[in-house]
Amino acid sequence: MVGGFEMKIKQSAGERCFDVVNLIIMFFVCVVTLYPFLFVLSSSISSLDAIVKKQVFLLPVDINFDSYIKVFRDKGFTGAYLNSIWYTVVGTIVNVLLTASAAYTLSRKKYSIRTPLMVFIAVTMYFSGGLVPGFILVNNLGLYNTRSVMVILGAISVHQLVIARVFFENNVPEALTEAATIDGANDIVIFFRIAIPLSKAIMAVLTLQYAVSHWNDFFTALVYLPDSNLHPMALYMRRLLITGTAASSGSDIGASYLDEIKQLAVTQQFKYASIIITVFPIACIYPFLQKYFVKGILIGAVKE
Repeated sequence: MVGGFEMKIKQSAGERCFDVVNLIIMFFVCVVTLYPFLFVLSSSISSLDAIVKKQVFLLPVDINFDSYIKVFRDKGFTGAYLNSIWYTVVGTIVNVLLTASAAYTLSRKKYSIRTPLMVFIAVTMYFSGGLVPGFILVNNLGLYNTRSVMVILGAISVHQLVIARVFFENNVPEALTEAATIDGANDIVIFFRIAIPLSKAIMAVLTLQYAVSHWNDFFTALVYLPDSNLHPMALYMRRLLITGTAASSGSDIGASYLDEIKQLAVTQQFKYASIIITVFPIACIYPFLQKYFVKGILIGAVKE
């Protein structure tokens, strides 16, 4: 708007056609993305008869929450769900704290070895010892079949470390930290009272990325946690979706009085309810961190 008058930019026919095509493509992408989720949600709260008769297409039919009651009664599900919450909360705190502290240290020019150290760390992005040496190391450290392996193994992601390092370089000026040092602040005080408050965007990005990674991690548990009582939700869901059976003998799935078709419907509805409950925490957290996500990724990925 200039001088109180709104300026309208006239679009050519080609530009209007391009916008229309974009809208159509985005509408198609939204439908393809959202429909499976809406179908799973509707099926999880529909009656069993509606599922058997295949009456559920988009909206739920004869709403009830029996499938969710069955899910929460399953001891295998509740145990895995609580395990995942523990791994995600504790693991994310450890990840963010270690990654942020390492990234801040490597971003300060006064540390003379930061460049060779960063090169040494970056090499691990392309080369690793492999699964067998990793298994031997975990076993020798006494982490095998313990909760700690889900937290300590992969405590720092090199990719996230690089992004956080560039962010600290661009957003925490050396002059500011030098002034704080002159005033008597040490590195720990500067990190927690100056660097962290100025870096909310990248902290939100790290929190979201690590939390989603922990919540979806099944491979670590598959290799290093033979005890089913320590399995996370992701590994439980993998077994449930592949085999179609719940881990616990206390599950209501497979009751003998159900015929084959109805038993299949019960199993499918149990899967649908489990999927919705599994997705729910991340779906609730993401909207609160989304406003920082793009900003943190862009600023942390581009070096001036």
